[in-house]
Amino acid sequence: MKALLFAGLVLSVCGCCQKNMQKNKEMLCSTVINEVSYFWGLDSVGSNGFRAATVSKILESKLDTISVNFLLNKLGKPNAIRESASDVEYVYYYFNPYKIPREVGNSDVILYISFECKKNDVYVSKITKWFAE
Repeated sequence: MKALLFAGLVLSVCGCCQKNMQKNKEMLCSTVINEVSYFWGLDSVGSNGFRAATVSKILESKLDTISVNFLLNKLGKPNAIRESASDVEYVYYYFNPYKIPREVGNSDVILYISFECKKNDVYVSKITKWFAE
């Protein structure tokens, strides 16, 4: 029963997101992040499906000036922060099979979205969707 309710919720949110795909391309990324921030925080480990349903909305929006402080204030603490010689990535899981019942998510792949900044810069320069096994 819970699995059916979960699937229904994800499908209804996905349907709403797909209806607005064209509108998303015109929306600024900061506006989208602001709109989804409350429910994004409730899905902090990527287990209830809200992040999975809204990640395309973020990716399809127009990247504007998003500071790291804005990102952290709106989306909360990232699941990981990765640093290289030239970049810093803020990683947020949107599907974590280790945190949901096996009958809902039968996978060992973690899906995540990455907000990348150049080292010593305070603004996001790139947003990417990734996976990890």
